[in-house]
Parts: sequence; structure tokens; C-alpha cells
Amino acid sequence: MRKSFTNSVDLTLSRSSAIRLDYLRLNEDLALARWANRQDRVRYEMVGHHTLSIYLRGGTETCRIDAPERCGGPGKICLMPAEHDSTWQVSGPLEFAHLYFSEASFKQMALSLWDMDPRRVELPDLAYADDPELVRLGRLAALQPEGLMGADNLSLQQISYEMMAHVLSRYAVFRKPEAAYRGGLAPATKRKVLEYIQAHFGEDLSLERLALVAGLSPFHFARMFKVTMAEAPHQYLRRLRINAAKELLGKGMDLSEAALICGFANQSHFTRAFKQVAGVTPGSYRRQTRLP
Repeated sequence: MRKSFTNSVDLTLSRSSAIRLDYLRLNEDLALARWANRQDRVRYEMVGHHTLSIYLRGGTETCRIDAPERCGGPGKICLMPAEHDSTWQVSGPLEFAHLYFSEASFKQMALSLWDMDPRRVELPDLAYADDPELVRLGRLAALQPEGLMGADNLSLQQISYEMMAHVLSRYAVFRKPEAAYRGGLAPATKRKVLEYIQAHFGEDLSLERLALVAGLSPFHFARMFKVTMAEAPHQYLRRLRINAAKELLGKGMDLSEAALICGFANQSHFTRAFKQVAGVTPGSYRRQTRLP
């Protein structure tokens, strides 16, 4: 999140009349802040991260310029997605808490917790909604007796992730997949995954690991890979390993060593897989092809 913080809500507010009462960077993807402001106009432009804003005190004379008929107040929440633009008029006292979180962390949560395809998940622009649970969690996180710096970091991270999960489950918007997307992996994703498999085929490659490379849930990745490659990921990986083993055996390498290099758990497993693909045992293949 360090790069995205270059153009941040925190930076914008620090250049306004707002006073930062508290701040803590929890990790690469999360930060908490508490602010106070009055008699100000603030414009956010192309912000590089998501922001959850929770009004703690005041705010009844604060409104968005593009929706002046609606004003804030204690307990109101706002969502400002990444690359968000808006202008706010603050005409009276206001104290509010912010949770800043990266696009990457939000999509990763969609993938890991809800098995949602992260390319379809979007965060809406939302002003002055009522959400008692988010307000409860926000106050619990932001109003620390010893300040954010004196609080338990692990506890604050847990609360922050609870807020993100709540936002995801209640407010996330899902775009319909495009026709090409429904058909299989995008060309760039396919290339990235195949290059990764080629570089790591001798390792223990799980479906979850490959799905993470693709930025998809394991379920969606397995389905889309098969549509694209006309075979399942494990079938493609096995064929790649056997082809590599053939090359090594042709050079006279010992069976157990070839099995280890090509990612097979043991020689027995290697022999079964090799015969299924090549039609002969690895020993027979080596005798038939080894250079004199």
C-alpha cells in the first residue's frame, strides 16, 4: 500500500484545515486515522486506496457538493473507493475515523473468504449510510484510551479486517463477466500461469498456489484453466513433468533422481504417472532412448 499512499486521503487532509488526532499504519495494506475539521472544503482526486469513513461527532453541517441536500451526522458512514473523486463542504465541527485499505487486500479478501472472483468485485461510492455494526467496530478501533500507537496492533488489525469483511458482504458490487472472460483465462493471465508452472513444475504446486498467481479463486481457476487448455491443471502439470523426465532419462539420468527433479513424491508414483502418459515404464523408456 505504500505506493498507493502517495496519493491518499491522509495526504489530502494533511494539506487542508483538518487536524489529525491519531494515526497508525497497521501493515502494508491497512491504516487507521482519526481527524477533526471545521469550516473547510476538501477535494479528493484519484485516491490510490479505498477509504471507509465513520462520523464520530458532529458532521450535521457537512455535505458533499454534488449532493448538498444530504448532510452527515454522528453514526453516518461513507465509502470512497480507489480513484474516487469528490468535494466536501465542512461548515461545522466534525470528528471522524478513517480506515484506509488497499485494492489488493480487498480483492484478496473477496477471493479467500467468499470465493468471489476478484476481477468482478467493486466497492461502490457511498455517502451517509446508516450501519450500526460498522459504527460500533469503527469506534472500537479508533477511540483507544492510550491512542492508536498505544493499542494492541494485532487487535486493531483484527477489527479492521472485520470492518473490511462487513463492507465486502454488505456493499460490494459484482460486475457480470464478459463473454471472453467466461470462456477461459485472459491471454495475459494464461501466459503468467504457464510461465509460473514452467519455472516451478518440480515443486509441490497446489491448486491454491496456481489460483493465487492467476488472481482467481481455486474453483474459478480450475474451471477456466480447463476451458483454456482443454485439460485440468493437474493433467497439464503431469504432462509437463513427464516430458521433462523423458529428456532427462534420454540423457541416462537415474530414475530416482529424475523423479525427484520433476516433482514426483517417490519412484513408485513416478513410474505409474510415466506409464499412464508415455505407455511404457520410465526404465523401458530409458533403455530405448539412451544415447550409446
